Amino acid sequence: MITPTLHRVPGEMLAELATGGGGEPAVALLRRVQRSKHRAVLLSLVRETIAADHPHARLATHAYQALADLETRAPASVNRVLAYPAVGSWLWQSLKSVGAQAAAPGLDPGLLGTLPIVAAIDAGLSHEQRLPLFADSLTLPSLGRLRLPRPPGEVTVATRPGPGGALLTIDGLTSTVTQETDSPHWDALRRVPLPGGPVLTIDDLDPCRWPDVTTRCPRLDMADHPHWSSRLTEAWSLLRTGHPATAAEVAAAISVVTPIEAPGKGLNSATAREVFGTIAMSEPPDAVTTASTLAHEIQHAKLTALQEVVQLTEPGHTTRYYAPWRKDPRPVYGLLQGVYAYLGVTAFWRRQRRLPDHDQGRAHSEFARWRQAVHDGTASLLAGDGLTPEGRDFVGVIRDTVAAWLPEPVPDRALTQARAAATRHRSEWIRRNRPR
Repeated sequence: MITPTLHRVPGEMLAELATGGGGEPAVALLRRVQRSKHRAVLLSLVRETIAADHPHARLATHAYQALADLETRAPASVNRVLAYPAVGSWLWQSLKSVGAQAAAPGLDPGLLGTLPIVAAIDAGLSHEQRLPLFADSLTLPSLGRLRLPRPPGEVTVATRPGPGGALLTIDGLTSTVTQETDSPHWDALRRVPLPGGPVLTIDDLDPCRWPDVTTRCPRLDMADHPHWSSRLTEAWSLLRTGHPATAAEVAAAISVVTPIEAPGKGLNSATAREVFGTIAMSEPPDAVTTASTLAHEIQHAKLTALQEVVQLTEPGHTTRYYAPWRKDPRPVYGLLQGVYAYLGVTAFWRRQRRLPDHDQGRAHSEFARWRQAVHDGTASLLAGDGLTPEGRDFVGVIRDTVAAWLPEPVPDRALTQARAAATRHRSEWIRRNRPR
């Protein structure tokens, strides 16, 4: 049986996370929490499918048993597929849709059968699974998409190791499941191996890769991949040499990058609770901006995962706050997320301004602006009543951390630029949110 595990965050680790760090051990714990959550949702999905007398309850039950059997032979492969971010999103959405009227076909619990198929391919094992098809393609999470010249229906999928990759057979049609490169009927997810670091998957195929379907980009052209690969590699090299603690956390937590639409100016990026381990971003413009984005988003990922173990904000709190990085008033949890993310951004620019051969003026200005913004944000949080006792302790550590950076000298020009940008943002926010 695939069973979840209970977790707790030790007090000293929680305090270290509050400084903006935590390192690989803390991130590894948060990653294990997410894997246990996926297992709990998986078990609930199967039980609810049976209880609802779903037409594909039998298929879902067989898929669950196949995963349990594979776990005895290839536990690492089962862990990898269950930890894949889009799998967690699919499990959660499928659980919510069981028994719903007009549920999306892609969330049918019978598609649970794709998971043992992926695990078997990862382990290099032969496997056979029955599952339903609802379209002319079949997504294999973490691997790619199989295009099928056949009508929808219930099919038998068989996989076995082959000379150029796994061989996948569906009702007589055999395709080669390759990594990185496409083959007849097969669209592969592309990967970016970071030197001395993780291998990132660029997921531009999975229907559950990102919850906001309005911002998701379609599949990248093959010609775009080298640009993404070079920017991510350059950013990783900068983190690894100049920001090793952040690099270690990114390596421990992030496995997927999914492209999203670009804003009118700059770079758009985000993380989401449903897909821990994924960073969504628009086309990265340069190494430094991409590196600072990774430093920003790893903070969001850590805090989102932490909040599922330690409650930091009071549920149902309705007060809205000014956030020096947003156009709109933020709820207490949103402000805490921003404070924590920009604590990481501030720490990035604090280190970056000491590195040779980089734009020192930009680094000084960014550091000056965001250290004050984070300090002001903690004041708003601590003055309100939206934090739990644990949350107040957490924010208190953040405030102490950034307060120690306030006296650090910054060139006059950079300080003037930072203050002007902060004043301009505040004025525009007041004008935009003034009661009509």
